[in-house]
Amino acid sequence: MELARDVCLRLVPALPEEEKYALASQLRRAAQSIPANIAEAYGRFHYADAARCCYIARGSLEEMWSHVLLGREIGYWRDFSFEELRKRYLRVQQMLNGYIGYLKRSRRT
Repeated sequence: MELARDVCLRLVPALPEEEKYALASQLRRAAQSIPANIAEAYGRFHYADAARCCYIARGSLEEMWSHVLLGREIGYWRDFSFEELRKRYLRVQQMLNGYIGYLKRSRRT
């Protein structure tokens, strides 16, 4: 949630006017998809359904990060410190991979 909140409240509003609808929309949707799919995974009762939702969340995480890096390279966020955002991204990635691993192990038991 914190990662999606930072993207939506700090990065998206800082985009230039010409990106307010293209990149902003893609970035916002990808960021919001991450916690939504994790929540959906948690609500599933079958490991395969939960794992599928986590794979979608992981794909959204990587899509979001790709947009962030592209915007940074283009120079949209010159005054923004990325270290905290990068740490959150890596932590979410780690947690998702751990949860997926847990789900895979659960199916065997």
